[in-house]
Amino acid sequence: MPLKTRIHIASLTTRLFSGYCGLVPVVLALAFTTLVRMHLRDMPLERDEGEYAYTAQLLLRGELPYAAAYTMKLPGVSLACALAMLVFGESAEAIRILTWLVNAISILLVFLLGRRLLDAAAGAVAAVCFAFISLSPNVLGLAAHASHFVMMFALLGALLLLRGIDTGRVLTLALSGAMFGLAFIMKQPGLVFGLFGLAYLSINKLIGGRPIGTLFKNAVVFVLGLLAPFALISSLLWFGGAFDKFWFWTFTYAHKYSSALSFEEGMRVFRTMLAEVTVGNLFFAILALLGAGVLWWDARLNPYRLFVIGFTLSSVTALWPGMYFRHHYFVFVAPAVALLAGVAVSRCLYLLGRDLSIELLLTPPTLVLFGAAVIYAAVIHGPVWLASSPTDASKLIYRSSIFADSLEVARFLEQATTPSQKVAVLGSEPQIYFYSRRRAATGHIYMYPLMETHPYAAKMQEELVRELEAAQPEFVVFINMHTSWLRRPESERRIFDWWTAYSKTNYMLVRVFTPTSSTGKWDPEKFLPYLLGDYSIPAQLLVRTVQPNETVPLAIHVYKRRPSAP
Repeated sequence: MPLKTRIHIASLTTRLFSGYCGLVPVVLALAFTTLVRMHLRDMPLERDEGEYAYTAQLLLRGELPYAAAYTMKLPGVSLACALAMLVFGESAEAIRILTWLVNAISILLVFLLGRRLLDAAAGAVAAVCFAFISLSPNVLGLAAHASHFVMMFALLGALLLLRGIDTGRVLTLALSGAMFGLAFIMKQPGLVFGLFGLAYLSINKLIGGRPIGTLFKNAVVFVLGLLAPFALISSLLWFGGAFDKFWFWTFTYAHKYSSALSFEEGMRVFRTMLAEVTVGNLFFAILALLGAGVLWWDARLNPYRLFVIGFTLSSVTALWPGMYFRHHYFVFVAPAVALLAGVAVSRCLYLLGRDLSIELLLTPPTLVLFGAAVIYAAVIHGPVWLASSPTDASKLIYRSSIFADSLEVARFLEQATTPSQKVAVLGSEPQIYFYSRRRAATGHIYMYPLMETHPYAAKMQEELVRELEAAQPEFVVFINMHTSWLRRPESERRIFDWWTAYSKTNYMLVRVFTPTSSTGKWDPEKFLPYLLGDYSIPAQLLVRTVQPNETVPLAIHVYKRRPSAP
């Protein structure tokens, strides 16, 4: 390409990303994500969302989390959901609107961070990449997972940190620490970003030759801001009498949970999950790898190279606790991947109009790769993003109708009970409590901890039994599905033996919901299988027509307390 042509292209791209024009790609990305999220705003809540929504309901009724609902997640997202419900009402739509708002703010923050680190082109490209990655079904980006909330506050903390270092204002550093602190109370891995902020602040001051006294003062102010949100939450729970439960579930039990897998098992999980997540984000990942290479020799990044490296390593570290590497955990690395992609594209645009070099040969394929990444994401995720209905989108993402079926179960419970009556769900489907607007008869809204192999499992099962016998719920929903229990051969059996005996004399089966998958087939693994004919369930109890001798290994059973029960 002649030098004159390249100079013209460089001048054009400079004008394109200067001033308000640089916001055009960001606005388009925001418009697209808004279109998708609003189209799917009524998508059935999944388990984590159901937990946050139900806990938010409890908060709005004056009940503290951990006293009425046991969870190892910190309370930040539930508090945010409670605020959203105050504004938009107690509905799944309120949760979706909150997720859209958090994601939109994060997209803008990625743009601002990329522009500060390099230029407007890097910021715009990073914002577009992040918008598509965070919307990806491969990272469960449409759901209100805590990772979205963590990254919004982590990005805001990072921007304030850079500004505080440049200006030397103590208040800005304190606000930066507070934002990282809010990231922590959204989910435990958020603390990693706070520790990164403290390390970067200290190293930057040392390299800059600042006096030790100034360094110490800035570090103390930052740490105080970092600890403030957690201290406030802990104080409220302490005075509310729920601190012991809070500490047990979020730290004592969480430690056992995070250390359950061996390193070898964790690496097998990582390879599997990385392949699944990368499928829909392949070209963004390649761009990020190119940006990681450019990072080392682009002189424009000299002032912030250490920051980009540290932020990227922190993002990867946030994935690590427990080595479960669940799909939505990869949202932790999405901003770093997007920023590195922005570095790669910005470098290519920068080289245009300058002297010929070997590196310039990478410019055309890199720019084409960016366009291909956006088109590929739109094509591969289009069936979900533009699904004919939110329910269809849910079935496509989770390959199951369990979350849509939860709505039907909840409607049945709401119609069959009064607001003062309690219900119980033996399974890990807390969204049923939220949809039915009924109080749980037990604090154990998940069965997963009871099935794990840790010293507290037997105690948890005994606690569940005691709470149910004391509360005597009007209805009990038994989720006869492996994914709602994750039972293992070595799991404690107490809860199953108890329910088998207790239900015979105290409850009667009144409804059976038989979920279907999007493919029409279930995994061949059967959990507590039964033959419908053996149980002689009246046909009128069934939501879906089932043949007399059809094997129904996966179903939702609804039991009503017998009038004669003691």
